[in-house]
Amino acid sequence: MGEGLSALLACAEPELSGAAVFYGSAPPDETLSRINCPIIAFYGAKDTRINAGIARLEDALRRAGKSFEYHIYQEADHGFFNDTMGNYDVRASRDSYVRLLSFFLRTLA
Repeated sequence: MGEGLSALLACAEPELSGAAVFYGSAPPDETLSRINCPIIAFYGAKDTRINAGIARLEDALRRAGKSFEYHIYQEADHGFFNDTMGNYDVRASRDSYVRLLSFFLRTLA
């Protein structure tokens, strides 16, 4: 649930400077036009339930002229960033963390 809240907040808060989504569900299409900030997202390739919505989300955001960058980690599953879960993936976590910090440096500076 928590991962999708970042995207929902981006739909609801017009002054948000950037949003990061870790394997979260896409918000409803009708809310996407309200996004005013860039979004970065990270997914595990084995997380087929969540990944089924990536293409729809990307298409809707691109059509709306929104900035959306995402990365899919081939060996990772849902929850790969949480080191207390069995799906933790150190490589995907480290790479996504570096990308996340770089994104925040660009968008929050």
